[in-house]
Amino acid sequence: IGRLDKALNTVPRLRAKYPSDPIGLALHGNVWKVIAHYGNVPVSEEIVTSPSSTRRIPIEPSDDSIEGKFYRLAKECKSVLGCRLEPKEKAEIVKLMQRRERVTTLAIGDGNNDTVMIKTAEIGVGIRGVEGTSAVSASDYVISQFRFLKRLILVHGRLNNRRICQLVYYIFYKTSLAVWTVLFFGFYSAFSGQFPYLDWMYQLHNIAFTALPIIVFAIFDRDIEAHALEDNPYVYQWTRGTVLYGNHKLLEWAITAFVHAVICFFIPWYSFEVTSPESSGQSFGFQSTMLVVYCCVIIVTNQKLAFYAAHWNWAWHLVFWGSISVLWVAIMVFSTSTIFAIGGIDYYYVGFRLFVMERYWMTVILASGLACIVDYSRAVVVHFFPDRTRVFIEAMHLGKPVFDPDNVSLDDLKSPTRNNNGNVDSPGDKRRYTGSNFSHTPNVRGLYKNGTRMELKPSMQ
Repeated sequence: IGRLDKALNTVPRLRAKYPSDPIGLALHGNVWKVIAHYGNVPVSEEIVTSPSSTRRIPIEPSDDSIEGKFYRLAKECKSVLGCRLEPKEKAEIVKLMQRRERVTTLAIGDGNNDTVMIKTAEIGVGIRGVEGTSAVSASDYVISQFRFLKRLILVHGRLNNRRICQLVYYIFYKTSLAVWTVLFFGFYSAFSGQFPYLDWMYQLHNIAFTALPIIVFAIFDRDIEAHALEDNPYVYQWTRGTVLYGNHKLLEWAITAFVHAVICFFIPWYSFEVTSPESSGQSFGFQSTMLVVYCCVIIVTNQKLAFYAAHWNWAWHLVFWGSISVLWVAIMVFSTSTIFAIGGIDYYYVGFRLFVMERYWMTVILASGLACIVDYSRAVVVHFFPDRTRVFIEAMHLGKPVFDPDNVSLDDLKSPTRNNNGNVDSPGDKRRYTGSNFSHTPNVRGLYKNGTRMELKPSMQ
């Protein structure tokens, strides 16, 4: 206890003497055994040891404990080096951080004695080495060298966190959008049980019409290049926690799904079902009307994801335009025969009749355009009120030096920035940037390939 108090009192003096150097702590296994055994005992209780037994004699009540003092000391240090620790004791340290910090923990190891620790942590990383395969088998991710942990966390960790968050909300969004239109149709059909879409079309919703874009997005999309994330590790902190995943994001996507459903349903409904019939005098019927609604749903669903995509390549263009094209191909196929009526609705010749009507194309363009305005307004708001990630991306586009806003001085910002030729950059040297995600990838790739990347001074890194 005395040594813990002495170490805690030494921390302020060390920070004052070495302000720019991190503090480290070495922990011996025997010390941890004492901390683990008397962890919840207040330090105000005197521990008396005799040959026969060990008993605690309380002196005065206190909430401070040995474990609490060790935790505060470890938190002041950049790293804690443990030696002579048993496998169970490694897991106990992980549990301590889970209980005290309430954070997601990561454990990495390469030997059999690291297996318990890797299983205890939420994320386990195994290093493939010469000490067996137990750690590799028990881990979630496997790397061949410890130095690859930096890329695993800063690059793949951040990018996949963004992708998975968007994937979860997009799956919820596209399902809600289709279901809302079915609910709206129920009010006009007196909830008779009549389904508004052909079953075969509805089953293809998650298989052919909206499946590939989100798959390509979740695999390939990236808003910042990998080497930029490695060179600027502070960017990793900006998208952690509830920034990308939380109740506010769920509410945003839910409201957007409802607004888009209103646009996709009522514009075609009033264009075909309420207004005058076609030139032949025949009414359109709910089959034709709801088919137009479904076309709007598919187009809006795919274009919604396009506003979140930051890395447009040939694969993205193929699946985006291909998914919309497959919709019209499926409509033509289902319109060729009455055999498809076993799916609940007869689409025979319905698609061909719609495709030659100006009203159909104007309705689809109007509904998709209004839904596009909703998403574009969100992008405009973000453009005028950007977060740190957005500012970082724009600085990369403009060829300006990037830095951590939490660790930079005004003198660094006022210092002129020079390019590779030794010339001071002027405002006229700014590279073209439209503020759109669609032009992100070519600009950043050209910026780095041309060798015009701006380097920070040591004081700004």
